[in-house]
Amino acid sequence: MIAGNRVTDGPDAGYFDARIAPHLDGDQVRYAGPVDDIQKNQLLGEAAALLMPIGWEEPFGIVMAEACACGTPVIAYARGSVPEVVRDGVNGFSCGSVDDAIAAVGALARIDRRVVRADCEARFAGSVIAGEYESLYQELIDRAGSASAARAFA
Repeated sequence: MIAGNRVTDGPDAGYFDARIAPHLDGDQVRYAGPVDDIQKNQLLGEAAALLMPIGWEEPFGIVMAEACACGTPVIAYARGSVPEVVRDGVNGFSCGSVDDAIAAVGALARIDRRVVRADCEARFAGSVIAGEYESLYQELIDRAGSASAARAFA
């Protein structure tokens, strides 16, 4: 199942029609189109895995955290933030090639979906993220105070 927006203008406008559409058969490969949060939760919750074969340096692919929140493991290319989000053998597999991704599909039985969800809560829950921001802000305040104090005594 492929879900999401299609690029309809610009230099990549023809990509879907040229590279994706020929593989859609309505059975083994389907395109759901854009989905809302309820549809996304259903699709991710029912999926064996989220396949994310990104070809760019994704700063943070929120869909990986969304999949993990549903207990769905992620199989993604090790680019951008993927190595920070995907913990090999815990919540999915960070892959270097198509062959690695194919092998990861065969290894999905080793992943416990309850562990995927628990790992997501431990690292990406709102309270966890808010705490991380608070710690960062406090560190920046402390540094600014130290720099001011050092200048005052110089």
